[in-house]
Amino acid sequence: MSISKFFALAIIGLFVVTSSSFAGGKNFSLNNNVGKNQIKFDSEAPVETINGVVNTVNGNFTMDMSNFEATTGTITLNIADMKTGVEKRDEHMRGADWLNADKNPQIKYQITKLTGLKTSSENGKFTTKGTVEGNFMLNGVSKYLKGTVNINYIQENAETKKRASGDIVNIQAKIDVPLADFGIKGKSGVLGNKVANVVKISAVLFANSN
Repeated sequence: MSISKFFALAIIGLFVVTSSSFAGGKNFSLNNNVGKNQIKFDSEAPVETINGVVNTVNGNFTMDMSNFEATTGTITLNIADMKTGVEKRDEHMRGADWLNADKNPQIKYQITKLTGLKTSSENGKFTTKGTVEGNFMLNGVSKYLKGTVNINYIQENAETKKRASGDIVNIQAKIDVPLADFGIKGKSGVLGNKVANVVKISAVLFANSN
C-alpha cells in the first residue's frame, strides 16, 4: 500500500477530536515502518549542481498536540551515509577540506521549539505549519538555524496499527545551511563555483509514539 493511500485510509478511520484529546507530551521515534525516512541535500552553484540523499536517518522528539510550540528533539545522520551518485565525489565530500567525517562523523539538528504555527484539523487529521528552530551541528560547530516545517499528526487507530503502534506523524522540513558558518572552506576556487555557499536541505520524516 502506498504511503499516500495509507494516510488517506488512516484519516477515514478517525473520529473528529479536539486538540485537548492530545494533552500531554508524547515521545516519538523515527520509524521506517511508518514511512521512508529520507533527507535530501542540494547544492546549486554556477558551474555545477549536486543533488544528494541520505536514506538512514535517526531521531527522537517529544510532541504535544495541545502545545506544538514546545516540540523538542534531535535528528541525526552519519556523513558516511550521504550519497551524491558519484563515489569519488562522495570521498571528497567526506574529506578534511569539506565535511571532515573522520573527526566529526555525524550531523545533528537539535530542535528547541516551533514558532509562528498555523494549525488546522479536518476529518481527524491535524496539520500544523510554521518555523522550526534549533542548533545545527556540523564539522564540530553548532549554529542556531531556522527552517520551515509541516507536520501531519494522526492519532492511533486500527488503520495506523498496520504500520506501527501509537500515534504517527509525518514531518516535512526545509533548512538552508551556509557552509562557511561551519568552518568549511573546501578546495581553493571550488566553494562558490562548483559547490554552493549555501546547501539546501529537505527532510521527509515518519515517526510513531512510544
